[in-house]
Amino acid sequence: MFKREGGFWEKFRYYILILFEKFFFKFLNFFLINPDTLVKNKGKKKPSEFLRRAISFFVKIASPDEKSGSQ
Repeated sequence: MFKREGGFWEKFRYYILILFEKFFFKFLNFFLINPDTLVKNKGKKKPSEFLRRAISFFVKIASPDEKSGSQ
């Protein structure tokens, strides 16, 4: 079995987080520049609600060791 600390899984998690972070911020910047592209039917969902959910999702991914939800 692989050791978690300093082993394969630690490096794997680190590189996945870097790739996800780069993709996430490109995606976020695209919708910050043009938030109307986010909403198919205008008025159903607010872009600010989507951004809040996306940021909370990224925070959960970045700290998977914490069992309780971050504030």
